[in-house]
Amino acid sequence: MALSVPLSRFAPRVGGGSAFYVRPLHTNKIMSTQKLLKALNALEKQTRELNGHFRKREQADKTAAAKKAAAEKKAAAERKKMEAQKRKADELKRLAREALMAADDETDEALRKAVA
Repeated sequence: MALSVPLSRFAPRVGGGSAFYVRPLHTNKIMSTQKLLKALNALEKQTRELNGHFRKREQADKTAAAKKAAAEKKAAAERKKMEAQKRKADELKRLAREALMAADDETDEALRKAVA
């Protein structure tokens, strides 16, 4: 039976060796450490990119909020200006009505004097 089993099952193909082949453990640890470092570097890079994205988004939001506040302030100033103009126009209308009523009273008085 010993002759029917190929020796390659027990030993690496290159370099020969005995049937008591032990695989080196250090290479796997080094490889897994390197893979871990690569993954950590990739994660750090993604984190930096996301932080940059969020900072840009925050800045855009702040800019938009500032523009909105400025627009609201400008609109409020416009409303205040228009309300002042409306009050002034209303006052002018009132004065014109009073002047017309006074003129009507004078005309009525003149007519009464002319008839009498």
